[in-house]
Amino acid sequence: MNLLVFKEISYNKENNKLLKQILDIYSTYFPPHETVPLEKILSTIQKDDNYHVVAALQDETVIGFSLLYLFPSLKFGLLGYMAVLKEWEGKRIGTKLFNFTFKIFSSKISDGIALLMEIQKDNVQNIKENEIRKRRIKFYKNLGCKFLHGINYLLPSQIGGQPEEMHLMIKPMKNINSLSRYNVIKFVNAIYSKIDDYKADNLIDKVFYNSQDPVYIHG
Repeated sequence: MNLLVFKEISYNKENNKLLKQILDIYSTYFPPHETVPLEKILSTIQKDDNYHVVAALQDETVIGFSLLYLFPSLKFGLLGYMAVLKEWEGKRIGTKLFNFTFKIFSSKISDGIALLMEIQKDNVQNIKENEIRKRRIKFYKNLGCKFLHGINYLLPSQIGGQPEEMHLMIKPMKNINSLSRYNVIKFVNAIYSKIDDYKADNLIDKVFYNSQDPVYIHG
């Protein structure tokens, strides 16, 4: 058996098989209202140097992946998606994959502020689903990720439905306990515009209605 390998996957003919495996996992593991269309994912991977695809490989087979988008001018990154195949859960693959992805972020933006991630809240009535969400939040907290206080983050639907309330979590590059409200607004606007292709501005007021300046970071 080969060793577990983590690597960045570039868009080329040699990686077509791996990219297909990654996109198959992406389509299966995330609900339609949260997923950017596959055509846009492929186009962005091909044309945008700020988009990074990372794979966890076992015997040249994808068992997990992450999608990282960098915003160099704003000095932050977004962990858009990360998933590990169910049969490989509980083996610390996700932890290693996250750490590898974070190293890419910190190497590409050496003076970066933080890596952000949109995490579902544990506030649904389905008990099984709620437990999954609780474990996911705990997973990210164990990796040093924290919450942005007072941010009522809303994820625009990709299929025209209502936005979903999410936690906007953050793993800072440095030991900081707050960010300016102005910077956080810029971060969210950039995510909405570049990642979600959301051009309206009516969500911003809802996201920040209860926020203060500065926005405090807490566990």
